[in-house]
Amino acid sequence: MLRFGRQPRVVRVSCRCRPVEYEELAIGGRHWIRRIERTDHGLVALISPEAVHSKVSELWSLIMSGDAR
Repeated sequence: MLRFGRQPRVVRVSCRCRPVEYEELAIGGRHWIRRIERTDHGLVALISPEAVHSKVSELWSLIMSGDAR
């Protein structure tokens, strides 16, 4: 995924050993979370809206704790 003509950097990633993994990505001061699910038909990726690091960090904590809705 290119944003601003560059590749985002991976800030943190959940365990890649599970069928669903999460990555926090950043570029140009904006952060977002990508959810990647491995299915029988390939990979399905969803991304959160872009936000500042503090908001995405809150969302990351909720996802990792299982409290995200």
